[in-house]
Amino acid sequence: MQNGLKKQTQQFIVTDATDGYYEHLMITPANQSEMTSLEQVLQPVIEEAAPKFLQTDKGYSSEANREFLKTNNIGNGIMDKAKRNTKLTFAEASD
Repeated sequence: MQNGLKKQTQQFIVTDATDGYYEHLMITPANQSEMTSLEQVLQPVIEEAAPKFLQTDKGYSSEANREFLKTNNIGNGIMDKAKRNTKLTFAEASD
């Protein structure tokens, strides 16, 4: 606590899809965007294992994150965001 204010944090947890075991945990300030944290969160996991697929919510939806997954040969399971005045297609919403 600083100056009587509680600091807000976000937790990023990477789990194994088979067993559900935690592979990596990272805690960041809440004012840090999820879009900019994906590489930091995944780098230790990539060094220890070779993840085949990543499934995340739309908070990670950015071209930079999609390119990072492609560069590291990791399947892209990032949910799509609807763009302003454009609805998601059925396929995009179903992923």
